[in-house]
Amino acid sequence: MHQRHSIISAAYLLFFKENRVLLLRRLNTGYQDGSYSVPAGHVEEGESLLRCLIREAKEEVGLSLAAEDA
Repeated sequence: MHQRHSIISAAYLLFFKENRVLLLRRLNTGYQDGSYSVPAGHVEEGESLLRCLIREAKEEVGLSLAAEDA
């Protein structure tokens, strides 16, 4: 059977401080290395969006968030 398309869910985090937004520079990922982006990542199978945001904050910027922080 031919699959037309698939949707890959992703979460993007925006951290603001004093009218500034946190950007990361991609490095050694194999995808758009050298480009700037906000912390982000794909939602894993069976994972809620909130859990994904908490996980990506820790993985991408080392920030420990709680569900109450969302």
